[in-house]
Amino acid sequence: MLADLPEELLERILANAVVAKHPADDGAPRIVPLLVCRAFYRIVLPFVYHNVVLHTLAQSLAVLHTLRAHPALARSVRTLVIRAPGPADAEILRAMARAGGGLLALDITLPGTCKSGGAEPDAALLDALRELRSLRDLTVRKGAGTYLSQPAPRALLAALADAVASCPALVRPPAPPACLSLLLTPAQKTVALSFPLSADPALAPLVAALAAAPALHTFRTPLPSLWAPPLLAVSANPALAQICLGDDLPPRARTRGARDGEWGRRPVLGSSLCLHAARQHARLCELLLAGTTVIGWRDRGEYVQA
Repeated sequence: MLADLPEELLERILANAVVAKHPADDGAPRIVPLLVCRAFYRIVLPFVYHNVVLHTLAQSLAVLHTLRAHPALARSVRTLVIRAPGPADAEILRAMARAGGGLLALDITLPGTCKSGGAEPDAALLDALRELRSLRDLTVRKGAGTYLSQPAPRALLAALADAVASCPALVRPPAPPACLSLLLTPAQKTVALSFPLSADPALAPLVAALAAAPALHTFRTPLPSLWAPPLLAVSANPALAQICLGDDLPPRARTRGARDGEWGRRPVLGSSLCLHAARQHARLCELLLAGTTVIGWRDRGEYVQA
């Protein structure tokens, strides 16, 4: 029957079936799979808000508008990533507190230099950070244009130091956050910094809080170029079990023998200035060997100098 139709007519029919009328990059919203039925939407919607990532002020305002319209959703947030801290983020944290939710993981980026000369961040945000009690995973990031000498990063670091001191335990699972892994995998109490430690006075409150945190198990930070006395201060924490230096490896580049979901670290050279100075401190060397792959270090007793 198709052979009897003119070829031009078949071309017009097939063009409507093959050629898309919308751009290829026009992706569907995240909630499309939830629109199967009302019951499925009601059950699964809270899982969409388990991990909330806020890159811009507009995204923060949109999430805040949603939480005001549906306050119960604030109780579902478990991981919050804030790339541009602002007043709207303070309202989000307070909405979660009013809803009785427990924020387990916070990934926050230090604010850069403001146009007004580096003014301090919103006081409401600092107060909301200090009031965190259920936090288990803390990750602090610093952009290339952020200077710790500015008031905004210093104030935020001080607020995070108070949060570390007030939280009973800071916990990070060895695998990326997932419901099954949180239930089946033993958690590790961890604080992670995306920038190396230094003797900058702005880091002093956070270093003091880490040294006194009774539940701290693992501390993760890039390898400093020079000797960093704050590393020695953090290593004095008797609860600390390991210090991980170096950069994270992507999942496909994990070292041989690593289990599925295990965090990988890039090996570091034992000849670096920081590690060369660390050899004089037995406790620090023990923590480094427990959490860092150091090329050239084989045994703690062999490299620790009296």
